[in-house]
Amino acid sequence: MQHRDILKDEIERVGKALAQVVAHFFKRKAQGGGPPDIEVADRELQAQIDLNVNDLFGLDSEALHAFLRDRNFTSEHTELLASYLRESAQMEATGEMSVPRLQLALRLLEAADALAGAVSFERMTLMDQIKEKLGDLGA
Repeated sequence: MQHRDILKDEIERVGKALAQVVAHFFKRKAQGGGPPDIEVADRELQAQIDLNVNDLFGLDSEALHAFLRDRNFTSEHTELLASYLRESAQMEATGEMSVPRLQLALRLLEAADALAGAVSFERMTLMDQIKEKLGDLGA
């Protein structure tokens, strides 16, 4: 029972920290932020939940799913991270990281479906939008 409480607390901690970082990022974006704000958000993710976004790019789907499970990510956490990556891809000045960020966001949404054990209409819509953007970028 105590282990379950600890796990529940950790899931809540990760969710709150992730939500806070993403909310700050969206606020800075709404105020006309740019690529430096992506770096700030990436550093905040590293500091608050020990998540280095750059480490996720090289993971295959199986390793990504294992990473998310090991970190106690829920489908909601995963979806939130995917939204951040999608929005940050749109802020990229050079576009150099736009495609990898969008591709990772797409893989995260697929992982969210697996974590939830169900397909979500919202996630499907977001995946379609990301695929369309990747097509526009020639990826």
